[in-house]
Amino acid sequence: MRRRVYLNPNGVITLDSDLFGKRKRLSTGRKPGSKKEAERLIAWYLKNFDDEYSELYGEGRPTSGVLFREYGADIVSITSENRNRFSQEEAESALERLCETFGDKCIDSITKSDCQRWQNEMAKSYSSNTINKKWRSLLNVIFDYAVSDGLIDRNPLFKLPKAKGLPAKEKVFLYENDFPKLFARMNEEERDRYAVALFTGVRGGEFIALRWDDILFDKGVIKVDTRIREGEEAKPKTEAGERVLPMTQHVYDALKRQYLRTGHQEFVWLTYMGKPYTNHAVISTKLKKISAEAGLPPVTLKVFRASYNTLLKNKGYRDDIIFQWIGHTGPQVNTNHYTGTMLADMGPINEVSIEA
Repeated sequence: MRRRVYLNPNGVITLDSDLFGKRKRLSTGRKPGSKKEAERLIAWYLKNFDDEYSELYGEGRPTSGVLFREYGADIVSITSENRNRFSQEEAESALERLCETFGDKCIDSITKSDCQRWQNEMAKSYSSNTINKKWRSLLNVIFDYAVSDGLIDRNPLFKLPKAKGLPAKEKVFLYENDFPKLFARMNEEERDRYAVALFTGVRGGEFIALRWDDILFDKGVIKVDTRIREGEEAKPKTEAGERVLPMTQHVYDALKRQYLRTGHQEFVWLTYMGKPYTNHAVISTKLKKISAEAGLPPVTLKVFRASYNTLLKNKGYRDDIIFQWIGHTGPQVNTNHYTGTMLADMGPINEVSIEA
């Protein structure tokens, strides 16, 4: 589809397009006073081309009559096999939020500038990560399907920069000198529980899903192949999530003591009512309370996971080993979200002389 903005022989900005089937040149009536102003206006009209051309055309852009709300619901439904129940619920919730802005618009009437205005509004209240991962990603999927189905010629998000929202929350990490402060506030059972969580780096759902059949004392390893979320069992989050972890001495000793408490049951970790956990949030809630008493930032099982990952790196373990133990397929997520301050022995550098 043609989209051209130029100065006509009289120096007036003109829009040239076949947006409505037949090619037509439309004058905007804007005559820039300088080369710099002309460049600025041309850039603006290119960015907002569809809206401005439609308004000048006078007829308004013809639409398919397919509402975003209806089409989006269909796409979320037919792609449900790609998600588990919880991810599907999250997608449906994200669609509801998108429909607050786009729901009653025809899918082929939504422009790039509409999407930009939506992003700008969201950026006032949410972080860029929330906007882009929670909502824009689904919006992009819906538009991609609309292109494939012939409802629109081009995805309105194409070349639209991702949202820049509020700053993300500062990531929390614990370091070696923090561990004694935290564990000093715990009783023996709590120390055993949280020592296993910390020195395995497992995800919360994997932690509460551990059974005694997964604990191989004779081999000194732990099998991780299940997670629990809202009481439902499933495979780990990623293929790399199925793994075998070596027990550190902390973990081995803690599990031996825990076996005396729950070894007669199926699951390693039980609630105070003697039942298996259905959600790991309660464990993180208790951990946050303990960390506050210790004068530390809010600590959760995810903070433990990131802190253990960072500890392994600072102790010189190879990246491929760390990725295997943490359950990551590669460096991107590991580096961006699970790695804190890297420490190093500066002794070798200090030995370098600058004297003649």
